[in-house]
Amino acid sequence: MNREPQNNNSSLNNRQAKDKNLIERTLKGDNEAFDMLVTRYRDRVFSLAYHMLLNSEEAEDIAQEVFVRAYRSLGKFRQESGFFTWLYRIAVNIVYTQAKKNARRRVLYDEALKEREYLQPQSFDSPEIPAQSGELREMILRAINQLDHRFRQVIVLKELEGMDVSEVAQILGLPEGTVKSRLFRAREDLRHIIQTWQGNRVEGNF
Repeated sequence: MNREPQNNNSSLNNRQAKDKNLIERTLKGDNEAFDMLVTRYRDRVFSLAYHMLLNSEEAEDIAQEVFVRAYRSLGKFRQESGFFTWLYRIAVNIVYTQAKKNARRRVLYDEALKEREYLQPQSFDSPEIPAQSGELREMILRAINQLDHRFRQVIVLKELEGMDVSEVAQILGLPEGTVKSRLFRAREDLRHIIQTWQGNRVEGNF
């Protein structure tokens, strides 16, 4: 019964060991090693930025900025957490800055939602959202973008990026209890938003 967690831990340790090796090579001047880090994590950084902002151009720009900052700050990375966790912290901070800018102007969500190739999030880890309902999935993405940023962060990291509560807490620098309470609030707010849009036709989807 314990084999699966052991395998997961082994996979995580192997990934971290490879990251450490690539970081060490980068710090010694091997730019190809950093390119390999970019290749490993760029899609996930883009995914996070896109799901937070629903704008593919902004997500592309943010993904590029994340790796530029990571490269410049790599010498300060103490490896107290995994490289991926550290990278996500950088991404979350940049996304937050961009989200504040976007809050000052009207965002054209409908245009962003037409980019169907970017609207394939991972399935939520509960039967809350019918995977077969593309229309509902799109509505949920729009609703997530309406959330307060504190709640948007946790719901995107947990449900769309597939992280567990402890990973979300580590990335955001929050106690796990705070993450859980924000997830609860996020789901409540999402239900309210969607029920309003659908005239209370959606019941118990979160």
